[in-house]
Amino acid sequence: MDTINLSEYYKNFSKKCDCYNSIIISGLNIDKIIDYGGIYKHKIIIKDSIFNRIYLEACDFYEGLIIRNCKINNGFDFSCSGHNHKPIEFTNLEVNGFFETFDVFFSNIIKIEDCQFKGGHNIDVFINYPSGVSDPKFRQIKL
Repeated sequence: MDTINLSEYYKNFSKKCDCYNSIIISGLNIDKIIDYGGIYKHKIIIKDSIFNRIYLEACDFYEGLIIRNCKINNGFDFSCSGHNHKPIEFTNLEVNGFFETFDVFFSNIIKIEDCQFKGGHNIDVFINYPSGVSDPKFRQIKL
């Protein structure tokens, strides 16, 4: 199985053209998507894929992030991430390991709905006002 280093993928894409609003990753069946400390100035959309694991730690998604219709066979680590000017959405995910949200911060909407966190999560601990979201209306979570 392959691994996508999201920062490297993004750098290669944005060097070629800065004219797109979104970067779409779709239809994959790979080992993992990884990044630590990435800063994204385009909306990232990851959909209709299967991953063994996702590590997106300390990443800033200024233009938003959408992950939908994905299966993650093990954990999903989103620690210290967020810092969004546009919405971040996780919809229709099946996460069979733990969904980690330690020390996240959202300055726009965080939407989580129709997700199954079979290995548990700490959403209710870390995604709250004022420590996890800058405004209570940004927390749009249906567990």
